[in-house]
Amino acid sequence: MTEKIKISLFELMITLSNVIDVTSSKMHNHHLRVAYISFRIGQNMGLTEEQLIDMILASIVHDIGALSLQERIDTLNFEIADAKQHTKVGYKLLKQFPPFKKIAEIIRYHHENWISCNKTEENIPIESYIVSLADRLEILVRKNEEILSQSNKIISRILNQKNIIFMPEALESLKELSNKEYFWLELTSDFIKEILSEEINFPTIELSTDDLSNMGKLFGHIIDFRSRFTATHSSGVAITAQVLGELLGLKEETCKFLNIAGYLHDIGKLGVPIEILEKAGSLSKEEFNIIKRHSFYTYYILDTFKSLKNVRDWAAFHHERLDGSGYPFHLKEDRLSFECRIMAVADIFTALTEDRPYRKGMTKKNVISILKNMVEEKKLDKKIVLCLINNYDVINEKRIIAQNKALEEYKEFLYNDNKLEKIIKVN
Repeated sequence: MTEKIKISLFELMITLSNVIDVTSSKMHNHHLRVAYISFRIGQNMGLTEEQLIDMILASIVHDIGALSLQERIDTLNFEIADAKQHTKVGYKLLKQFPPFKKIAEIIRYHHENWISCNKTEENIPIESYIVSLADRLEILVRKNEEILSQSNKIISRILNQKNIIFMPEALESLKELSNKEYFWLELTSDFIKEILSEEINFPTIELSTDDLSNMGKLFGHIIDFRSRFTATHSSGVAITAQVLGELLGLKEETCKFLNIAGYLHDIGKLGVPIEILEKAGSLSKEEFNIIKRHSFYTYYILDTFKSLKNVRDWAAFHHERLDGSGYPFHLKEDRLSFECRIMAVADIFTALTEDRPYRKGMTKKNVISILKNMVEEKKLDKKIVLCLINNYDVINEKRIIAQNKALEEYKEFLYNDNKLEKIIKVN
């Protein structure tokens, strides 16, 4: 592939933030508002545009390391018992991708205490202290009350902590801003994205196929590492889709993009509470409806990759069925490309063969039986399913190798945090 793919990190981060916030009504617009507050404080302090860009992007996803719904809600308390846990997780997830390295550093320290940290030798970015202040300020805003009437009370609460938590220069900048009505009105408006886009020239990044593959693996980790039961799923789907494409005679580049789509296909699960993903028993109707949202979110997250419409469709349509009985768009076979059909088979095959909270991975005989039945019911593509059956052992072996590698990466991720939980084994 000679032409590189251009991606707006701002648009990508905004969409990720929207999906993270949708897990609870309490989170609505939290990250975007923190980004706005950080921007205004930093701008008033004279930060460079490069610093402002990194800080805004970090703010937009600053709680990405809070893996469970309860943990995300807990971050909305002014005082958090274990604030640094999710900052470490977010840092370890994002630092794997070079364009996110500075963003990861900012997130790593965004709950550090100003006084405590100035007694150590750690080189903490100034942006982290600003995000910390912005985060605590946003939490104090009562969304159902008129903002100007509560602004003095909010600032008083913040200033009472000035000698303990917050950076003095950032506090002084906020104090100046707090006297200007526009700051509060913009903060609680529906125009924050437009305001930031107007005032900052956000760059796009250019990615090669290999870069995209690395980014796909990064997001695969962000999705899968939320739970030991999903820790290897995306890697299994990615390799299965790629190998199926190769066996079915697709071009090498197409097969690489199938692999990328496999890593990205469940990115919408960032909007699904981990408590549902890990539930051992049967899901209620409401819980299953929440699960069904994830492919819809995948579609709109990947829609920010304007030059990757095919990858978006291949990834997001993995729960669509040829007879139109799938979700969320209920597309029929005339709207589902061959690559979309490969992704559907790869996802089902991987899901059936791996362990889940409610069952062990299925045997070859049972997997083949289910796939054949779905072909007879006009849900899956016959040619693709026959290819998988005829090459079952080869494909399954490659799936196991890929998922075992992902499992080792997951173990390392947990070992490094000294919180290794019981690890599942790949069948």
